[in-house]
Amino acid sequence: MGPPTQATTLWKVKDLMSPILPNGMWRLFDKFYPILQHEDEILSLILSDSPLPDKLWWLPKRSRKYTTKSGYSLSKILADSVSSDSFSWRKNVWKVVTSPKIKMFLWKTVCNAISVGKLLAIRGVEDVGFCKRCGGDEDVIHVLGSCPFAQRVWALAPITPLPNLGNLDSVKKLLEAVAKSISLPPVGLGTAPLYPWILWYLWKAQNLLLFENRVWSEKEVLLKVTQEAKNWEHALQLQPTKKKELKRQEADLEIHPKACLCFSDAAWKETTKGCGLEAMTLKATINASLAMSVVRLVCNSDCQDLIGLINSGGQANELDGILNDIRLLSLRFLSILFCFVPRTKNAEADALAKASLLSCNVSSLAGD
Repeated sequence: MGPPTQATTLWKVKDLMSPILPNGMWRLFDKFYPILQHEDEILSLILSDSPLPDKLWWLPKRSRKYTTKSGYSLSKILADSVSSDSFSWRKNVWKVVTSPKIKMFLWKTVCNAISVGKLLAIRGVEDVGFCKRCGGDEDVIHVLGSCPFAQRVWALAPITPLPNLGNLDSVKKLLEAVAKSISLPPVGLGTAPLYPWILWYLWKAQNLLLFENRVWSEKEVLLKVTQEAKNWEHALQLQPTKKKELKRQEADLEIHPKACLCFSDAAWKETTKGCGLEAMTLKATINASLAMSVVRLVCNSDCQDLIGLINSGGQANELDGILNDIRLLSLRFLSILFCFVPRTKNAEADALAKASLLSCNVSSLAGD
């Protein structure tokens, strides 16, 4: 669709609606087809009583705010939809029970982003394209699996089953192969696997040989692997467990003794778009309270999502305008609280809402 032209840069939704076609049908259908994909969302918007500046919304995320994580996740979903690759990044990289630095190392190995000889040779570094131990082509798979030195380390490792690393053609297959192994009891590890540390110290051993001309034997590598893995797991166990902060219960909120208590609810038919009716009811309740000169108000509703959005300052596509109205109206009170109550404690408001809906249905059937 591209950026707007000079003639359309100030257009609003109403400018996309035909004034002569029935039901306000969209005009210029072909040109604005991307907008029509969001027709239901646009038509469900509840406008604010006060003008609001335009906002950019990131639709894939419920908060409508873009984050690097959400962008990365979306790119992975799109890439996976056109690829037959079954490699699980979550299982084999990000959810491995190991230290953050090693997770980052695993990610770099899969992305071919660590400085092995082949990559350095491509970038113009001379005399580094071959393994200093065996003379083979030094790529990621060679350093971590197919080099004779690496294979001897894996063969001596206290893990079972021993991975078969002879004919691997990708780092993804390497990680999937070693992830099947479990640590044997003498190592003294709990749930943390040993193989990420073996990969890490194979890489460190190769760097020490290349840049410092220091040689670690296979047993020295495994000794450092087990010591470091045990130290990390022990340090992890010593960290205090993070306790989830309990949400403050409405019963614990300090309610002013002279505050006016109100209960609101809305009811609608399944065939009717009920989005925003709870918010509109709450707004009407606040306006009615202001008309009665109420200065302290406690608003109770059994719509937990709505109360959560108001108290957290959150956003929702179709409710953004009315949420802004509620927040502006709230500034006119000396104190105001928005509390969630179970439906069982909101029975009277619920009954009134359903009675009003029934009355409207009867009136429409009677032709009034």
